[in-house]
This record gives sequence, structure tokens and C-alpha cells, in this order.
Amino acid sequence: MARLRRSALLLLIAACGAASATDAVRMQMAGWQLSASRINGSYQPNHVVVLDAVLVQGLDTIRADKAEASALEVKDATWYLTGKVQVQVPQGELMADSATITFREGQVVLATAHGKPANFAQRTAPGVPAASGHAKDIAYDVPKGEVRLNGDAWVTREHNDLSACQIIYNITQQTVDAQKCEDVEEGVHGTIELKQSAPSPGAVK
Repeated sequence: MARLRRSALLLLIAACGAASATDAVRMQMAGWQLSASRINGSYQPNHVVVLDAVLVQGLDTIRADKAEASALEVKDATWYLTGKVQVQVPQGELMADSATITFREGQVVLATAHGKPANFAQRTAPGVPAASGHAKDIAYDVPKGEVRLNGDAWVTREHNDLSACQIIYNITQQTVDAQKCEDVEEGVHGTIELKQSAPSPGAVK
């Protein structure tokens, strides 16, 4: 049975690889729609390369010039992306030179991005202030809504700006934690705008 599955997958990869440059390769994987310009694979070792990869499931979209994995599946898998990487989920978006995506039960649970710099942008409803930032490395824990920015990290939201070696921004809890690294002289810098509340009726002016 395993040999038959391997043979079927090899036939699929061969068919995908034979597609013309003008025809996108398309297939379904655990609720995700994969499209690409070319798919190559081997079994010694298990390795799949997807060129011009686009993965879409509902509001989630993943794009990269090249995606690599041990198999064409996303139920419980790790994909390695390089070149013009974009990872979009309902709460936020990552843009980077490279990234590692971890799937569990067909859902993105962790995106680790690297770039010069890698960028993050929060996605919110119209009229709701959104945060954005950049760093050398960004780890986005999607279920927790936690974004860890490491290395020349910078985050801004409305008129508030923070720069530090490491910044942890929690989308769900709307909290930020900026930290100084032990081996770096630079501390935490930023500008925070404190809004005054409106005076209560009858207050002395």
C-alpha cells in the first residue's frame, strides 16, 4: 500500500512538473488550495520543491518564490519558504526573505520569518488602530496571537513607537513588552503618547 501511494505521488509530481509555464499547477491538500508554476519531488531523500507557490485556505494565504517540504501535505508538516515570502492570516501579515511555516491539523500555528528586515503588519477592522513593525527575525505564534521580534526590533501603533533588541507584541491582549539583550549595549527607546481623559462635568478648570 505504501509503495502504491509513493507511485501515485510520483506520477502526480511528474504531471505537475510537465505543466507549461502559462498553466498553473493546482491541487487540494487538507482544505488548502495549492497553485504553482512547477512541482518537483524525490523519495531519496523525501523532498518536494514547489516554485511560485501560493497556498490559500479561507482568509489565510501563503506566497513564496520557492517552497520546500518533505511531502505534499499540510495536515502536520513544516514548509520552508524562500523569496518574496508573504504569510497572511486574519490577525496579521508577515513579509520576509525566508520563513518556516508549521502546520498542525491543517492550520498555521507558527510562522518564523527572517529578513533584512522581516516585516509584520496587524490586520484590524476599519477604524481600529493597527500595529506594525520589523526585525531581523520574527516569530508569529498564531493561536496565541503573539509576535516576537528579535534583532533591531521596532514596533509602532498610532503615535507610539518602540525600538529594542527584542519586542513581544500580543495581538489578542493588546500588550507590548520591549527588552534589552544582555550582550547588546543599546537599551529600549521609544515615544509613547499619553492621552488625557476628558474632564468630568463640574470639574474645576
